[in-house]
Amino acid sequence: MGNISSRDWWQSLKTILLANRWRRWGPLRVPSIEFRSCGEDDSAGTVNADQFKQIDRWAILDFTTSDRWYQLDVDQFTERIVDSAARVGVGMNRQFLFHEQSNVRVLSDEKQLYNVLKHVYERAEGKLQILFCPMESCHKGFNSLKWICKTEIELVTQCFLSPHANQGKDKDYMVLASNIKNKIQGSLPGQSPSHNHVC
Repeated sequence: MGNISSRDWWQSLKTILLANRWRRWGPLRVPSIEFRSCGEDDSAGTVNADQFKQIDRWAILDFTTSDRWYQLDVDQFTERIVDSAARVGVGMNRQFLFHEQSNVRVLSDEKQLYNVLKHVYERAEGKLQILFCPMESCHKGFNSLKWICKTEIELVTQCFLSPHANQGKDKDYMVLASNIKNKIQGSLPGQSPSHNHVC
């Protein structure tokens, strides 16, 4: 085979390993940026841009209300997400429809979670454009939530982590706003909810 440097040998080995991984598990996930979701599959619940140019009907289903340390600062979140959305070309009504209070335990019970989501859907008379779902941390119930909304209730959701939202960092809110814009346009990158801070 001739002489080969250790660097070339290592590069060849990495290439082979990555090729095998692709065949077995699919493409590597890019490390999540700070305000991404908890691994949210952004292809679930996308909306065609022709349906609306403006988000007038949105609400919050809050899974953080039982934890005083990580409870979402709703006033700050509303102000920051509306302003950030405007900066990426998405108009949002500054007055959300409602703030539905729940808790993290609901995420562990799929039947209860379905009932809560169904209640939200009916409360919005089936006309909710997007539902924000703050969580204290990435929870295994996230996958159940996305599945229910995609296959049973048809709700467009955007999950995110309240501790990072409460920090109010501009770059985090810009990532979240861009994620919303992608959903409105109906073309989301296949980023998963290893979403560090945005599910």
